[in-house]
Amino acid sequence: MQLTLYQTLEDRNNPEEVEAKGPFACTRGNAWLGKGCYFWDADISVAHWWGESAYKGNAYMICVASAVLDDTCWDILAKETHRKELLIACQMIAADRKKPLNALKVSWVIEHLKKTGSMSYKAIRAATTDAKGYRTGNKTQKPRLHFVSGSTYFLDLQPPVQVCLFERRALSLRNYSVIYPDIYGSPYAKNRFFMKSELLEKLSHYLAHTPEEVKQKDWEAVMEMELDGPDVESFLRFQASFAFSCEATALPPTQVELPEHMTPDFSGSFFLRNIAA
Repeated sequence: MQLTLYQTLEDRNNPEEVEAKGPFACTRGNAWLGKGCYFWDADISVAHWWGESAYKGNAYMICVASAVLDDTCWDILAKETHRKELLIACQMIAADRKKPLNALKVSWVIEHLKKTGSMSYKAIRAATTDAKGYRTGNKTQKPRLHFVSGSTYFLDLQPPVQVCLFERRALSLRNYSVIYPDIYGSPYAKNRFFMKSELLEKLSHYLAHTPEEVKQKDWEAVMEMELDGPDVESFLRFQASFAFSCEATALPPTQVELPEHMTPDFSGSFFLRNIAA
């Protein structure tokens, strides 16, 4: 079974680093399913809810990845045999420690089983239906249907489901990429040039301190090379927004001799990358 997973992270304006180093593990002692890389299963609205709840108004990003639900996953959500395994483990631990079963915490049990070598699974999948604030504070909450009028019992049509990978590449995880916010996701999805934050800072300084006629001459020098890219008017409009993308040219950088203050960017397009240097 194929899975589509979403990981919510703090937005530190570093999408390239996130894609290169992700997924990222949670090692907090209060992590719900123990230490590992956490994802929300299938429903991106839950990932948004978590971003708004966990980062309390601060910026967040969402990454998507594909995975395969195989036998290495402890599927507490869908498999009765796996739920029974967890129940039996909890009963044995509770008896050994002379504690009531409901005094045990899920994360502690999972970490205990890891440490004692009693668990061979590389990931776990579980529903967190009554996650704090999901029903009361989630603007995009999913509907639930009561079985009978006036009853407190209900059928949750799309509960928030977590997948925690104990190993970063468990479940054949692949295609990990940033899809939110759109300023990160759209350029990558369309295979377009995306401006790095350090480049943006350099260009901001250049645009703020360089006379208009000099900027236009610099850009015209690029246009004379007849490369695919924006026209001068687009470049001048860029001053107002400081956000820009251009289609990548198929022309290899080595085939064009550039002025000393210009270098090819990583996409194969050309930009005034080091103009302020």
